[in-house]
Parts: sequence; C-alpha cells; structure tokens
Amino acid sequence: MEDVEHVLPIWKRQRASLKEQGRLTWLEVEMARMVSEIEAELSRESWRKLSGLHKLRAREFAIARELCDWRQRVAQERDRPLRRILRDDMIIELANRQPKTVRDLTATRDFNRSNYRKVADELLECVQRGLAIPKSELPVRPDKRRVESDQDEQVIGQLLGIALSNRCAELNIARSLVATTADLRHLVRWHLHREQDGFTPRLMRGWRADVCGRLLTDLLDGRISVRVAHPESDHPLVFESAPPEPD
Repeated sequence: MEDVEHVLPIWKRQRASLKEQGRLTWLEVEMARMVSEIEAELSRESWRKLSGLHKLRAREFAIARELCDWRQRVAQERDRPLRRILRDDMIIELANRQPKTVRDLTATRDFNRSNYRKVADELLECVQRGLAIPKSELPVRPDKRRVESDQDEQVIGQLLGIALSNRCAELNIARSLVATTADLRHLVRWHLHREQDGFTPRLMRGWRADVCGRLLTDLLDGRISVRVAHPESDHPLVFESAPPEPD
C-alpha cells in the first residue's frame, strides 16, 4: 500500500494548482454533482435513461424496468457500479429477445460468459416478470415527437462536440470532465427545441456556463461563426461574431 503514502501530497499539489487557476470551486461543485448523480442512479426511475430505450415497445419497456431493478439491487449488494453488473445495451438486448431458457439467453457471445451464466436464472425471472405485467400497468412510451427529433439532435450535438473540444483544448480542461454526448443533446433539446419543462442542462449551470455554455448556445442561435485559423494547433478553430443576414 505504498501508493497511499503519496495521495495526500498529490492532493495538496492539485489543490494549490486549482486555487492558483481560480478553479477550486469547480472541484467542490463537481464533488457535489457526483454525489447527486450517484443518488439519482439509485432511483427506480433511472431505467428511463437507458440508451436505445425509445426503440422498445411497451412490453419490452416493462422487461427493461425489471432488469434495471435487479441490476440496481445486485449493484448495491456487491458495492459495484451498475454497468459492471449488466451493461445498458445488454438490458435492451434482453428486452428485445425475451429469452425463455438458459440456452436462449446464452445464444449470443456477450451472454455466454461465466459471470452471466451464474445469474442466468435471475435474468430469466426478470424477463418473465416483465411479460406477466398486465397490459393496463405497462410503462408509458416516450412521446413520438421526441423520438422523431433524435436524428437531428444527434447531428447538431456532434457539431457542438467539435466546438466544445476546441474550447476545452484552448483552456486546458479535459473534455470528458465538461460534458458527455448526453449533455450536449440535452442542451439541444432545451435550447433549440425549447423542451424546458425539465431541469436546466448541466452546460448552462455554474462554471460550465461561463466556460462553454454560452458559446454553444450562441453557436446554435447563429450569433457566431466558426473557421479554421490555426491548422497545426490543438485548438485550430476560431469563433467570431457572425455577419448579419442581408435584408
């Protein structure tokens, strides 16, 4: 455990560096956010955030929910991250295939692993519980209009991702710390599609709003343009005020 001896000195150096850059409060905000996200992940409704969920039918929704409940319980018992117990994409796969036997379950390579074979009966029970739920009690599917906007949202999110990467390189901040793909898509829904009935996007709160949030919303609104100014730089893009549109 010799490495533990270096933890405190490393932290002191990091803290001094963050304080010098005026970013110490950023760390405090991030620690609070991490705690909040862990608490939210333990919520029973967290299953609704599964990627690919919108492609499922109501019955498959029910199966996915049962599998998420099982995953959450096991993760708490073993004190392990949810996705180390069962990945999101595998939950979607099980909900789609609805296996009835262990042989059905292990028919694909991902499920033909010893750790999944050990819990095969439990996974099959989840599927059966989902199939047994009365039709009147099935979960509600997402709004069709929300699903139809997914493709545009993804393309615009990719554009914002390029701008964000450039901004992070300019400020020497890890892109992965600032925002995920889901964060960018949430910003598109909130700002461009005016889906503002939920919580404010992470990119529009706290230090993120100052660092890049307003830059991204200005880009969405056409207030700024982007051009390549320094091809050899690690942040080659330049953002400039967009010229006014002709009358």
